[in-house]
Amino acid sequence: MPSSILIVDDEPPVREIVRSALTGLRVRLLEASNGVEAMDLIENEKPDLVITDYMMPLWNGLEICRSVRVAPKLWHIRTILITGFLLPQELTDLVEQGVVDGVLAKPFSIIEISKMVQHLLEEGPRPPRKSARAPLEVRSAGDLDENFYLAIPRDAWEMPCAFCGDFVRKGDNGVTIEKAESFSKAPRLDFLRVWHDGCYKQHLNFKKG
Repeated sequence: MPSSILIVDDEPPVREIVRSALTGLRVRLLEASNGVEAMDLIENEKPDLVITDYMMPLWNGLEICRSVRVAPKLWHIRTILITGFLLPQELTDLVEQGVVDGVLAKPFSIIEISKMVQHLLEEGPRPPRKSARAPLEVRSAGDLDENFYLAIPRDAWEMPCAFCGDFVRKGDNGVTIEKAESFSKAPRLDFLRVWHDGCYKQHLNFKKG
């Protein structure tokens, strides 16, 4: 069975460039034009690889990659982030921290993306987490609904802060946990966000600005 790859970008010409770079590979291609569509497809199709642009409406590419990385049922999915906004060191940090499997800075070449995709597909799915996970202590436990798909699972020891990306660990002081809007209208796609208290205040200030 061929590997499946999801291409996520709000600009059709960019999706076409990525699609053309993969024409020589034996893969099944899926496409989404924003983060909401992407998360629906990821949940339903569970592709082997997600290639996503960073700046998009509704949900950006980094939020998609982080949600994939913290969800036990999606952990195995490989991710590539494409961006022209982050600095080289920031891109390197994302790979070293395990948030993404590969990064491509714009402008990128067809050869670059083809080689990166082939490499990640040859490596296969991410191996399962080695350590056992304990229940997460959350402030708003009463708001959790077991029927919802939680992008931040209850059985995780840590997860990335929604603002700075650094890990928030079980038992940390100064943590804000919120129940955010769903990915789409389907109630099964509800999710949580976790913030350092200071980062949450900065986020609110940015929204006001």
